[in-house]
Amino acid sequence: MSTNKPSAATASQSTNSSNNAAAQTAEPTSVDGGLVNDAAKQPPNEDAHRQAMDKYTANIERIEKQLNELAQVIEARKVEMSRKRDTLKEVRDAKQALYERKTALDDRLKAIFEYIRQKDGELLLLRKDLAIRDANEIDTAVRNLEYQLSHGSFNMTEERRLFAEIAKLKQSKNRLAEYEQVRAGIDVERQAQAKARQELDEVMAQLKPLFAKENAIREELDALRLVQDNGANTDGFAQRHNLTKELNNLYLARRELNDEFKRRRQDWFEATKEDRERQRIEREEERRKRHLEISALKEARRKDFAEAEALRDPFEAEKQIAHRLIGYLTSLLPANAAPASSPSSANPPPSSNNPLNVPEGSVLHKKNRDDTGGGMYAAFGKGSAKHKHPKNSTPSFNPKKVCYLRVFLTGVLLVGVLLTGVALTIRSL
Repeated sequence: MSTNKPSAATASQSTNSSNNAAAQTAEPTSVDGGLVNDAAKQPPNEDAHRQAMDKYTANIERIEKQLNELAQVIEARKVEMSRKRDTLKEVRDAKQALYERKTALDDRLKAIFEYIRQKDGELLLLRKDLAIRDANEIDTAVRNLEYQLSHGSFNMTEERRLFAEIAKLKQSKNRLAEYEQVRAGIDVERQAQAKARQELDEVMAQLKPLFAKENAIREELDALRLVQDNGANTDGFAQRHNLTKELNNLYLARRELNDEFKRRRQDWFEATKEDRERQRIEREEERRKRHLEISALKEARRKDFAEAEALRDPFEAEKQIAHRLIGYLTSLLPANAAPASSPSSANPPPSSNNPLNVPEGSVLHKKNRDDTGGGMYAAFGKGSAKHKHPKNSTPSFNPKKVCYLRVFLTGVLLVGVLLTGVALTIRSL
């Protein structure tokens, strides 16, 4: 694995360039005679500070990328080492099982060997007392001696000798049986010993490749393991240590740069606090003046509207509606449907008291009452106070009401004429 390891010179250059950019953001904050100078009232350069922070961030991201790549390689090594350790553990477990089996076989062979050695001593003692080591020969010798005793004539001494020899042969037969039994047991144990040795040879044959496999895995682990050389980690660990140290330095430098920028900005806030307070007061005063001007303008408009409302005819809307209604009903009236008895109802003569003679779009103002009453006329202002009636006086009649009543009756008459015309038309059909 080969990773681009950043040198210490590159890291120092990036740190120095960032520090230079941070120094450019600094503004003098000297105090002369207890007053902050003009340079201190200038805000810190945020663009230069942002560029310096971006440089630190770019270097941090670059180193973190290298650390991630190195971590992946180290992790792959760890996985490979873990897999080989598991394999080595399996080999060692198998070897341990074979060792346990070998130990059991060794103990068994040792016990068999001790048993055979003991029985060989007993067999040697039994063999010394046996002149004849064949039971058939012993039986034949006993029968011959018994035959001699039964058919021969011997003196007492010779007869006793024959009886003693016969007893000795019979006793040797018993010893021969014991001898054969011990020898048979020794043969069985020797067969077991041979079988155990064969199993032991098989175990040793299985242990031999396990030893070779264990040695090979150990060599592979030694090749993967990051060993220590003269007290310092080599390979990936040393590179990761250097990158981590450089990354921590960059984080520390960026934090110090940001803290310095915040400190200078706070100093700028403190230095310009009075100016900002004065500007705030000026803005508040400007808003208050503008609010007063708007309020005065609204009050003037309200007064103008109140005066216009006072001069406006209160029945102007009703007059317009009545005028349009009469025009609409007149347009619907047929030419031959008008009754002859009331020609003046459809086309009333113009009159000065008829509000319909007022030009369309004109605004009728309230009239001023004088001492003698009078009709309705157009006015351009309010009447003087001397022409007004007292508050408790009541006019004898209202000419406007009479005029509006005539308009209403005219509308009703037109409706009646319209209905009469419709009825005549239906009858003629």
